[in-house]
Amino acid sequence: MITIIGASCIDIICQNVSKEIFEKGHQFADNIKFDFGGDGLNESIVLSRLGKQCELITVLGDDEAGKYIYQHCIESYVRIVPTYRNSTYISTILVDKSGRRNLIGTKYGNIRELMPDDVKEIRGNIVCFASMFIPLYMKAKEYEELFKRIKNENKILCADTTTIKNNETIDEYKDVLNKIDYFFPNDVEAKMFTRADSVEKAADILFEAGVKNVVIKVGENGCYLKNKDYAKWIATKKVEAIDSTGAGDSFVAGFIKCLDDGKDIIECCNFANECGGKTVQVIGATDWL
Repeated sequence: MITIIGASCIDIICQNVSKEIFEKGHQFADNIKFDFGGDGLNESIVLSRLGKQCELITVLGDDEAGKYIYQHCIESYVRIVPTYRNSTYISTILVDKSGRRNLIGTKYGNIRELMPDDVKEIRGNIVCFASMFIPLYMKAKEYEELFKRIKNENKILCADTTTIKNNETIDEYKDVLNKIDYFFPNDVEAKMFTRADSVEKAADILFEAGVKNVVIKVGENGCYLKNKDYAKWIATKKVEAIDSTGAGDSFVAGFIKCLDDGKDIIECCNFANECGGKTVQVIGATDWL
């Protein structure tokens, strides 16, 4: 069993939208798709479709959208453990011709409402906190206490992240980072958090802060691995990208799948790159499976 702790939401994805929409006021998209999103939900769905037993600890809105998410998990064989709070976050994703995306989301909603007390029994032997820096009420102290509990239960602890929201620093998060076995920021997130000017330097700083294995996602350039054995770029195959939504989540899910299979870390990175590459070739976060 793998446990994912993180956000779930609804995505409305608009394909091939240009910035002229804000000047002309109307534009036809190649495709507009109703989809499920949130890094926690995405990682759980991908893991389940890759054949893994998975549970998702998340906050849902007490509304129709929350019911859709719950039913989607049941139909995808994900054991969902929800807390109901606030309304469901709905994100409109505008994707340009190159596959890059911009988001318009509701200011408040369930994705920022996760609290440490929402995490009760943890069934998985691998645990991934998929949404670092998203929860409104979790700071360094709350992460430290939760991560300490996870490690005291002899779990393997992974963490995925978004960009820092409140000028968080490495120094204040050292007692959080030194509990993480596998950390998966992307290049922008890693450099912003560490205040480094390169991926390599960011990885060095995170490793020195106590992360056992730093795996920085770098899109079409694959990933960069830093641990006690490696300081290594791991390339990925070039693909035609049409939508980057969920690529990082699929990367993490692919890595964890291989980790649970007992593969070595290079094999984990290679499969993670493959999963991320497949994601960007379709519209939506999980439809590549």
